Amino acid sequence: MIDCDQARALLPVAMDKALAEEHQGDLAMHLQNCGPCATLERTLQATIQLSAWPGQEIPLPPTLGQAVVEAVRAAKLAANPPAEDAGDDPPSGPAAENGSV
Repeated sequence: MIDCDQARALLPVAMDKALAEEHQGDLAMHLQNCGPCATLERTLQATIQLSAWPGQEIPLPPTLGQAVVEAVRAAKLAANPPAEDAGDDPPSGPAAENGSV
């Protein structure tokens, strides 16, 4: 019997149909008895199927575009916060102290 680490290493090889016959039975038995590894196998199979459909458009959530725009705006704002408006502050410095402003 193989463990989870070995199964995870063998899964991609099995997906490529290159797994040696001597390991196929061990992997199959492990996948029957291990839910997480069986889930990983199904995920890998689904990923391979999706990537094999050239030109197939996968529907995206309708709110994704707006969420991306908002995330980019927030990142830009965090990187470059707006400057404080100098017109709202009273003048300072030597000219203000002398009353010449």
